[in-house]
Amino acid sequence: MGGVEFVLLLVLLGMAYGLINKALDRRDGGAAREETELMQDIHRQLARMEERVEALETILFERRRREQHRPADMT
Repeated sequence: MGGVEFVLLLVLLGMAYGLINKALDRRDGGAAREETELMQDIHRQLARMEERVEALETILFERRRREQHRPADMT
């Protein structure tokens, strides 16, 4: 194999290596983006759940307070 063919082979191998690495980086970037979106969605859902729990706690505390302050003859 002559020198020109050897250099051409090295250039082609380098280009293939670069393309493969770029494709792998893009794939991993997509996975990271998907994971970030999933974590953000979980955070939003947990925040909504926290609001619901607080609302239920308020309802229960108000009900308990009303029952404790109710006159004895109304039971």
